Amino acid sequence: MPRMKLRELLATRRGDILRRFVDDVRESDIGTAAIEKPLLLDGLPSFLDRVIGALGDAPPTLTTDAARSGPAATARDHGLQRWELGYDVRELVREYGILRDAILGLLMESGESIDIAEYRVLSRYISQGVAEAVGRFSEERDGELTRRSAEEFAFLAHELRNPLTVALLILPSCRANPDRFPEVALLEKCLTQVLQLLDGSILSERMKSGRSATLLDRQTLAVSDLMANAVRETLPIAKPRGVRIVVEPGDPIEIRGDARFLRSALGNLARNAVKFTREGTTVTLRARREGARVLLEVEDECGGLPPGALEKAFDPFVQLGKDRSGFGLGLAIAHEAAQAHGGGVSAVDLPGRGCCFTLELPSG
Repeated sequence: MPRMKLRELLATRRGDILRRFVDDVRESDIGTAAIEKPLLLDGLPSFLDRVIGALGDAPPTLTTDAARSGPAATARDHGLQRWELGYDVRELVREYGILRDAILGLLMESGESIDIAEYRVLSRYISQGVAEAVGRFSEERDGELTRRSAEEFAFLAHELRNPLTVALLILPSCRANPDRFPEVALLEKCLTQVLQLLDGSILSERMKSGRSATLLDRQTLAVSDLMANAVRETLPIAKPRGVRIVVEPGDPIEIRGDARFLRSALGNLARNAVKFTREGTTVTLRARREGARVLLEVEDECGGLPPGALEKAFDPFVQLGKDRSGFGLGLAIAHEAAQAHGGGVSAVDLPGRGCCFTLELPSG
């Protein structure tokens, strides 16, 4: 008796396979099995049709390259639909197992002799379908978790920033009465540090969203203003350590960028320098043009870094010196802000002397 091709058999029994799939899902303990039949089937008929159509082709691989066309593409759409219906990932995987069992059951009942090599190809298509459906499902789930986390963070940041801003506005009146408020300098330092950390964290969250370049509010900025702002924000932590902050004179330079991002980037480089330079030394800020780029440099006198430290300097939560206050986010935030502008941050170790960190940005 001639052996029937698997593609022909599946095409002939397609309706039976789908009916059995629906019945088996409804009899299972999958939590969403009670949904209407059209939704329950969703993309599975298309997935099955694509598998049937592809069975005569070369066997698929389980690599990502093959995952954006054919049956796998339909499986990705199915994974999205199951996410929207409220499935969990285990239910999604079990559906493909039920589909496989429905096919196998009908093949066994048919009494037809099926080439094992063909069935292995079918199994590979189903495995690839599971992988792609789960991948799309996981992307949606992770995206939703990220969105919720960002919303919660934004709410918390907003609620914290308002009272901090009010407290900073009250400080001048406290400064005017040093006898009544002898710790005003310490209070100002603490509030400034908390506000800087909060602003930096907000920027970091914006940049981690992957949309930082589209969120930039580009305007023409004077580099001298960015440096003056960095000095102003850094003085509260520089004075107690006897650190001088010097801005080297130079030609006026303007750049196009987002003021908030760039203030944060340069401010973090300056604070990092003040934090790790030796007491009683100098932190120097300078700016220069180099072709179509503008280089903003922050040089300290920390004495140099141990071997291998520069390679880790821009990783979040890495702190290079003995001072473990803060979260080690400053250089990472500066790096992210520079990248959003099409630039970068680099560092040079000056052995026995210090370090020089450079914020490199396009001039236009």
